[in-house]
Amino acid sequence: MKKLSFILTLCMFVAVSSSGIANPKKDPTFKKAVKYFFQKKFEMAQILLHQSIKKNPENSLAYSYLGDIFLWKKQYNGAQAMYKRAIDINPNNAENYFRLGQVYYYKKLGTMSISNFKKALEVDKTLKFSHYHIGLAYLMLERNKQHTITSWETY
Repeated sequence: MKKLSFILTLCMFVAVSSSGIANPKKDPTFKKAVKYFFQKKFEMAQILLHQSIKKNPENSLAYSYLGDIFLWKKQYNGAQAMYKRAIDINPNNAENYFRLGQVYYYKKLGTMSISNFKKALEVDKTLKFSHYHIGLAYLMLERNKQHTITSWETY
């Protein structure tokens, strides 16, 4: 009986490891991509992040980093797609909503920008700088001074 239990546990471990649910931070390709990212070697990081996603399509962090690269390159449609995918995989990461809000801000889509900044706060109340960006979007895109003041007073 113990032998059967051990075999079942081993089979489950192998199934989970091969299914892509494994921790992305343990993936050497992902680790190297993150290293390149922080060295601002974005081209290499981008290539490795795509390889990491091929191994683990549920790696929301890889999509977030790719979104950051696209945002840095001012390729807003690419950044938007990456952040949306990261949110689909892990809707509990407030930073992706915040970044998506930034993308919409740069695309001059005030309502969408504000909505995502608010969602970031909803998910994580500690992202206080979202209040500042909400106010900024109200001021620069919506031209609503009262909402700007309210957001900045909250900040």
